Amino acid sequence: MIIRLSGKDDRCWALMPKLADRIIRYGVQFDQANVQDLVRKVQAELVLDQNQTALWMAVNLGSSEQVRGHLLASVDQFNGRKTGFIEQLALDASAITPDERQTCITELEHWAGAQGCLDITMMTGRLDRLRAWEHRFGFKPFKAIMRRELPK
Repeated sequence: MIIRLSGKDDRCWALMPKLADRIIRYGVQFDQANVQDLVRKVQAELVLDQNQTALWMAVNLGSSEQVRGHLLASVDQFNGRKTGFIEQLALDASAITPDERQTCITELEHWAGAQGCLDITMMTGRLDRLRAWEHRFGFKPFKAIMRRELPK
């Protein structure tokens, strides 16, 4: 089941500790510097329902209430355009159905469009995933980010 984060949904309040832990683990895994800020942003959205941050989670409800995936997006400026920026996307492939994946993307498109965004942007450090995102969801490579580590 796909649930969109909302302060009006009691399930979201109950799942917040598991979701915060998941956001932190993702941030550590992918070296996101702002992971604590992301957790605070999600918690603020849960309380205030401002619609500037959106989060969908794939969950098993019932006794285990397991979060199997999440998509975290916010409204941002990218390349001079208002965009729905995917900050985190962790869909546990073996546990997420194709319908659930499509539901997340479709709801993200509707949310971003309602916010006045012209597109959806995401960055990935995994070049092997580019073709999959292009094929399944219509994302197109736009620009490459190059990085060179400085000597210590």
